[in-house]
Amino acid sequence: MRKNLGIISTVLFLMALVSWLPIYVDVKSYSEQSIFYATAGVVTGLFSSPNRYKLIGLAGNVLVLLFLVVLPYFFNLK
Repeated sequence: MRKNLGIISTVLFLMALVSWLPIYVDVKSYSEQSIFYATAGVVTGLFSSPNRYKLIGLAGNVLVLLFLVVLPYFFNLK
């Protein structure tokens, strides 16, 4: 079961990445959706067994959260 959590985390990263793309067209609702996917991906990645899917899922979801939450907060990018 823990091995599957890494795969789920990677899939959630890909879903967050795909739902993040329409932000460049100035659609606000997709931003909230990708933040939800990335947060769920980080949580599932933390509980998965150590393998490459865990690394991909955690790193990707953290980067998505960094670009969607942290950087706009500090640099006021709107």
